[in-house]
Amino acid sequence: MPNWVISCHGYSDTKSGKAVKITTRQKYENCQVPTGVELVTYTKQGESLSMDEGWALWELLVEDNNEAAAYARRHKSKTNQAIINYGLSGPHDAADFNGWLSNAVPPVCACGIFEVGNQVALETFQIAMQHCTLADVLNRAKAANVARVYYLACQELG
Repeated sequence: MPNWVISCHGYSDTKSGKAVKITTRQKYENCQVPTGVELVTYTKQGESLSMDEGWALWELLVEDNNEAAAYARRHKSKTNQAIINYGLSGPHDAADFNGWLSNAVPPVCACGIFEVGNQVALETFQIAMQHCTLADVLNRAKAANVARVYYLACQELG
């Protein structure tokens, strides 16, 4: 099974509700990277992924099928550990949607879930709504025997 690419807006503004808040991660809703799945991220926790960097990674992974080069540019690789369960959403509005259109002819909306090397989305994300969470996609990847998921989204904290 080809590895997956999550390309979208990512954020967490959901507090965990736990009484003890020792670290930043514990202030937010968490999930577990499933055993057998590797999550590859490109920013530090609490940071944005620029559209320029996002498009460069998109081209490597989806258009060029150059997984080795994209993997080499990672910030972190995470396996079998607790992470913040980011919300994954589509473009903010119609103007933002235009920023997600690729240079392909015809253009492809790069906001959704893709297989590495395939511009046809497994799932596209709608405008102005949270589509799912990172845990949802990671658990689906596990069920589909996907070994690695590339996270091309911000890790912003609200």
